[in-house]
Amino acid sequence: MLAQPTVDIGLYESSTPGTLELRVRPDGDFDQVVSSLTFTIRWETASGANLGTINQIIDGSLCPLLTAALSKSGDGEVDNGGYRYQTFNCFSNVQLTSCATGPGYMWPANQETVIMTIPVTNNTGCAHFNIVNDSYTNAENKDFYISLNGLDRTGTIYSPDVAQGNCVT
Repeated sequence: MLAQPTVDIGLYESSTPGTLELRVRPDGDFDQVVSSLTFTIRWETASGANLGTINQIIDGSLCPLLTAALSKSGDGEVDNGGYRYQTFNCFSNVQLTSCATGPGYMWPANQETVIMTIPVTNNTGCAHFNIVNDSYTNAENKDFYISLNGLDRTGTIYSPDVAQGNCVT
């Protein structure tokens, strides 16, 4: 079996106001199976913010949804230590390149690929959104993890703080 790339993950503000986008960045071309993906987004509870419905139809393409469908974890948004957490998971056995609506779909080496957008709702304050590995996510087995073709290929979390709402800059 060929070596699988390591995949980094990032969270950024979308071009659509009030929406976050999740990006992946492998260090080698990848068109096989994303066996599993877990990551957790954290923000301040005091902001009142929530995360809306996941959108994985990116630029009209169904491929992110059909090959690596993400869902919110069953425990929902969890408040802990002044922060709100939402964990996302994907378990798949479909090759990226097998996407029925766009054969040849892949994650190109050293390029960001958006695989999810999600709106921020009910934000009455300032919220700083991050993908995190912290004491809560570690204790609850919610740290960033990605498996490609059944192999651990977890890279780094590389995104900056994403401020949404009434934030003083």
